[in-house]
Amino acid sequence: MQVLGRELCLNVDQGGETEELIERSLTPKDKSPSQLPKNAAITTRREALSLYRAILRHSRLFVWKNEKGFVWSEVLRDAARKEFEAGRLETDAEMVARLIISGRDALDKVVEKFLAKRDQIMKGEEAATFGRSPGDLRDRD
Repeated sequence: MQVLGRELCLNVDQGGETEELIERSLTPKDKSPSQLPKNAAITTRREALSLYRAILRHSRLFVWKNEKGFVWSEVLRDAARKEFEAGRLETDAEMVARLIISGRDALDKVVEKFLAKRDQIMKGEEAATFGRSPGDLRDRD
């Protein structure tokens, strides 16, 4: 991912490296907006659209209903739309970069947790089908 002409790595672990990543990706204080590359705004827009599309794509995984009877995929899409609309008029490049990075990080964590839970459920169902306990199936993998 590129923000303001700098390369970013989004594989952030739980060790508190997010702040360091954000600081490295931000515009140096000695550069004024007129010194930034002309494609910086285009790159930021491209990253924001990429994140929004990824959220819409991954929201399709959530097919069950919440406690109010609404399908989670629709709830997530509405929430994403509201968040992006709220940040739409943000003009501070540093804040936009922070929003994109935190959004991408949140999406990655949600998808990771979803896939882990899905695998756990699948192993439990497979164990029930074959009459074993879920712990017996872990040894196979």
